[in-house]
Amino acid sequence: MTFGRISSRFSFGAAAAGVLGLSLLAGASAQERQLSVAPETLQLRVGQTGSLVATVTAANGEVDTGARVLFFSLDPADVSVSHTGVVTAHRAGSHTLVALSPAAGTTPGFTRPDDPGIRVEIPVEILPSELATLSFVDLPDRVLAGASIPVRLLAEDEGSEPRDVRPEIIVEPAGVGAVAAFGPLFEGTYHAHPFYDRPRPPTYHWEAAGVFRAVGPGTATLTARLGELTAEARIEVVANPAHSLSLDATVGESPLTGGVRTGDVVRFSASVMDEGGAAVADAPVRFSLESHPDPSRFDTVGAGAPAQLLTDGRFVAEQPGLYVVSASSGPAHAEHAVQVVPRDVGMAMEFVGHAPVRDRATSDLWIWEGTDGRDYAALGTWNADGHALFFDVTDPANMQRISEVQVDARTVNDVKVSEDGRIAVITREGASNRRNGFVILDVSDPRNPEVLSRFDDELTGGVHNVFFHEGHIYAINNGRRWDVVNAEDPRNPFRVSRFEDPRPGRSVHDVWIHDGIAFQAGNTDGMVVVDVGGGGMGDVYYKHIRAHETRGIGFFGGVV
Repeated sequence: MTFGRISSRFSFGAAAAGVLGLSLLAGASAQERQLSVAPETLQLRVGQTGSLVATVTAANGEVDTGARVLFFSLDPADVSVSHTGVVTAHRAGSHTLVALSPAAGTTPGFTRPDDPGIRVEIPVEILPSELATLSFVDLPDRVLAGASIPVRLLAEDEGSEPRDVRPEIIVEPAGVGAVAAFGPLFEGTYHAHPFYDRPRPPTYHWEAAGVFRAVGPGTATLTARLGELTAEARIEVVANPAHSLSLDATVGESPLTGGVRTGDVVRFSASVMDEGGAAVADAPVRFSLESHPDPSRFDTVGAGAPAQLLTDGRFVAEQPGLYVVSASSGPAHAEHAVQVVPRDVGMAMEFVGHAPVRDRATSDLWIWEGTDGRDYAALGTWNADGHALFFDVTDPANMQRISEVQVDARTVNDVKVSEDGRIAVITREGASNRRNGFVILDVSDPRNPEVLSRFDDELTGGVHNVFFHEGHIYAINNGRRWDVVNAEDPRNPFRVSRFEDPRPGRSVHDVWIHDGIAFQAGNTDGMVVVDVGGGGMGDVYYKHIRAHETRGIGFFGGVV
């Protein structure tokens, strides 16, 4: 196991920000003390808890009742452990817990990588909890022949938690309908990326899904079987009265009358009519695409998909050429050709200016308009001596370094300036006393910045990113949570709230506030949206914070 992998997956049951390196010890040096843990192995089902008891025995064989023992998990998202040894199972699989007794005299909460402490690994086998229910979700009672609809199943265990399952589905009679491509929406993997060692995405409710194809008129009975559990649903399939189909295309608000450029989104809409010319409501329409990219262009050789067509009729081409979009419903069919030409958007970049910093590496950057109407920039510095640098960038061809501030830190990682351009906040990591937090500056005159206050209460783990919004500072603490600090009086900041996802193994890297909504970015969580006053909570502005986790949100360039 490499150090990078260990450091990316650490979670502590006891206060031990500096215990990380101890997992690299291979048995340590021969110890007079001995550490034992009971039980030596643990088997739980998902949702169950267990207990570990650690005992340190001195050289004379007597139990050392004053010895400290720290518990931590190598797989915190799967199994967590408290400082008292209470183990909670979250996800099935084989996992490892560690009990560590630091060397005598070690400062509480901090140990060195070469600490001669003793450790014991405890294997934990987590079994899935027993399934209790299986049911179809949101299936319609009636569909037209030719329609394809999603089949969703919800399997819940004895603790009412949803489970990812792959039951067998039978459709009878076969001439009425069939289920195809049945399986999970997410395969997921513990090694989905060569750099990030992360668990599979969270299991969605009714994740197991397939596609039901309505073949012909009749009543289709769908039966799902999973061991002794069964679920049944019926769908009436009626004849599709489609006789003709017309296909319209628009770009923005205008009808498509000629060619389009690569990257333009064309929206196709189909109108289905019966034999009498009346519109057929809810007629199933299937779109398909025939692609002929321009073979004379070098960028078509070995390229990826030349175009995309979504199921709702949105089309976008990445390569120039000729494309044919088809729509069908029952026997009705129509098609529309689209000529796509190169976008030919290009602009030569011009080098304007450079303000070099040659004696240290810089970190984050913030540009703002000062109270005097000029433009300024603040830069942090990384792994150096705690400087924040200030520049006048009003003339980009002649940027001037005008001042600097040094604080007790190894890294000034983030810099942010208030909306009125008067107050700045800089973050600290690696302070000499291990009390990091952030520093508030008066930058109303950026040529003479002044330290107004420091805030490190319960922010000792190192503050990486911050956001300054309406007199409040949102500070990311040790990648675990963010604290809301009132800085309306910048000389006397005080905490008013904090937010931390209570689920084990969660993390946060950055936060951005807009209209009272906090948008939080985490390593494995995607985006979490939190109400901090703009979500209709009224006068409980900073007193109550509620998280709304968003799942299944995708961003696709050029097609949304």
